[in-house]
Amino acid sequence: MDPPYEAQTVHDLLRLLPQQPYVTEDTLIIVETSLTSDFSYLPECGLTVVREKDYRTNRHLFIRRTPK
Repeated sequence: MDPPYEAQTVHDLLRLLPQQPYVTEDTLIIVETSLTSDFSYLPECGLTVVREKDYRTNRHLFIRRTPK
C-alpha cells in the first residue's frame, strides 16, 4: 500500500485486513509511510511488524498477521 501519508485510510484498512479469508499468516503486507507515522495499534488489529526499512524521507513496514 502506498496511501497518502497520515491518512486514516491506512488505519482503517489494517484493522479490516486480518479478518479477510485471503489474508493468512503467510501474507506479507507492505506499507509505505512517513518516518513519523504511528503503528502502535497493529497488535490490537492482529498484525505484527516483521521488518522496517527506513529511507531518507519514508519508511516501508513489512507486516504479517499475528499467528493464533
